[in-house]
Amino acid sequence: MKYQRALIFILFIAFLSVLFFIAVQLRLILVPFVLAYIFQFALRPLVNMLKQKGIRHGTAVATVFFTSFLILGTSLYILIPAIVAELSNIQSNIDNYAGVLIAKYNMMQEVFMGGSGPLSEFFGGKNIVNGFTESFKNNMVFYIQKIPQKIIGVLPMVLYVIVI
Repeated sequence: MKYQRALIFILFIAFLSVLFFIAVQLRLILVPFVLAYIFQFALRPLVNMLKQKGIRHGTAVATVFFTSFLILGTSLYILIPAIVAELSNIQSNIDNYAGVLIAKYNMMQEVFMGGSGPLSEFFGGKNIVNGFTESFKNNMVFYIQKIPQKIIGVLPMVLYVIVI
């Protein structure tokens, strides 16, 4: 009897694990359907409102579809160049940001720890900030350069979901 509950629990965990594995394996297929369901859920009230005004269902769906596609396309047309420009600005000013971090660290070291301080002793007198800021700068530049590629990579899926 006591083993039966443990067995049921283990089988339940195994079942959830299998479902999770299947969901991970099918994520490329499931994501468009989930996004399509979310869009349908968001746009259905507009279609119902147009149907109540006496417009046929097909015409209401087409009107809502093309209007939402126009709004989304215009938003992307306006936002993507602004985002790319801002990311380029961040990338060009990353050295300034790193300099500000170093200056603030040095100020905190001087004010709160009297120059060398316990942090320097803890790290064996090594200047960890220069290594950190160099690593921070390199990582930020790497990720900022990847963002436009990621946006362009997602656009076909978004357009596919909109067309569904």
